Amino acid sequence: MYKLTKTTEIIRLSDGATIPADTRNTDYTEYLEWLELGNVPSSIDPPTEVELQAIQDEVDAIEARAHVKLQALRNMTPAQVQSWVTNNVKTLAQAQDAIATLAIGMSILARRI
Repeated sequence: MYKLTKTTEIIRLSDGATIPADTRNTDYTEYLEWLELGNVPSSIDPPTEVELQAIQDEVDAIEARAHVKLQALRNMTPAQVQSWVTNNVKTLAQAQDAIATLAIGMSILARRI
């Protein structure tokens, strides 16, 4: 039997071995064959309270940053928003942040419909 983990690795329960998800690894190919036979691995351990709190803290921080940005965007004309994006979104990380902010704004608007 096997157990899933929070990563891509699998734990073989018979000896506690950690098996990387690599088809060149014979232990992993044996695991895949075991799955093909209809077997199901044990579930991932649920997150601890500390892990859940860390996730919630991260979500709260993201929402707070987005809220500040959305408040600033709220008072801009479409042309000003376009200018702000052109002047401030230069990297992939900045683009991802802008998209996340817009997605949060859309979710807020959708709740009001």
